[in-house]
Amino acid sequence: YAHIGIKQLGWAPPNTGVVLVTEGYWTLAAHEIGHTYGLEDEYNYEVGKQIEGGYWVEKQRDIIDGVCFMGSFHKPREFSPNWICNKCFENLFKRFRIGPDPGDSIIVVGFIYKNLTLKLKEFYLVKNVSIEYPISGNYSLVILDWNNKIIDTLSFHAPFYMLMDPLGIVETNITVFAFLAPYPLNTSKWIIKYGNTTLIKLNPNTKLLHDAVDSIPDRGFVDNPDQRRKALHNKIDAVEKMLEHKDFKGAVEKLKNDIKDKIVKWLKDYSVDDPLKQLRKDEVLELIDGIIYRLSSQIGAERQFSS
Repeated sequence: YAHIGIKQLGWAPPNTGVVLVTEGYWTLAAHEIGHTYGLEDEYNYEVGKQIEGGYWVEKQRDIIDGVCFMGSFHKPREFSPNWICNKCFENLFKRFRIGPDPGDSIIVVGFIYKNLTLKLKEFYLVKNVSIEYPISGNYSLVILDWNNKIIDTLSFHAPFYMLMDPLGIVETNITVFAFLAPYPLNTSKWIIKYGNTTLIKLNPNTKLLHDAVDSIPDRGFVDNPDQRRKALHNKIDAVEKMLEHKDFKGAVEKLKNDIKDKIVKWLKDYSVDDPLKQLRKDEVLELIDGIIYRLSSQIGAERQFSS
């Protein structure tokens, strides 16, 4: 990774789930991966925090003279009795708790600047995946229903620093976050906050639709890709206006009889170059059907409530 100007032996950008490690430093890999789960350095120890007892269940062996892998790394071809201290184990145990019921989720990726400017990347819908809660911090994602009642709140950490071994903490002007957020059936709005300060409010339903339209390659349109794409965005904006007034019936009709109809007529059956960033025609239609189902369920809920 010298190409990006990093000369350290290891690098763990916060909240990305990615690490870079110099080949041969085998204990450093575990150390850097530990950083991605919020574990801190223990450089005030010669090697690492001494382990007060421990037991290797698989090998049925007591751990004697073990040291925590979040201390200093070991050079290639050296051996050390690496283990994990109680504090790091407790942090990992809490980190790996997951939601009980797999369902629809959204991959959320964004950048935050020191002036609290927030830029969100494209949303991606995933199904039947259990949620791993992000590391708690000063930021939060608040999920609201159509009556503006809180369904769920996810706290997350987005520090303005990177951990570079052996330099330690290096301050930055921008930070990135990435996690999987729940997407309950009655989700209407997301609010991302820093403490009590609101950074952004958005409708994740319509953002998914906008991002899906943007993911369509120009060659996927029958003709006039720029004009067709802009027209689809305008139609989605109209749906969002309806939803602001809880006009679920109008929004469903717009999606079903206008937007979905135009996707069928304006798009070819095309292949994608990058399945992680582009949606095929059938995937766009499937997403629209999913949003229609969500909004239709609100029509049924309102009828049941009024009766």
